[in-house]
Amino acid sequence: MRNIHLLAEALRTLDGRGLQSVEHPDVAAEQLTWLVVAAPLNQLTLQAGVNLYSPHDLAAQGVTTFLSRYASP
Repeated sequence: MRNIHLLAEALRTLDGRGLQSVEHPDVAAEQLTWLVVAAPLNQLTLQAGVNLYSPHDLAAQGVTTFLSRYASP
């Protein structure tokens, strides 16, 4: 939770600077965390560690998805 809280603070700062449009930084921080963590976690726990995609690719896709929602117009 500490990491999500720190990420939310960073998102508040970015929003304040007009670099992102984040109405609810706490929710956005949790969403970004799970976009980046969920797939590797599933690979480790549900797929016996089989890596279908690299962790870097999964993280990059998660960030791309996040930015498509929260990037400033």
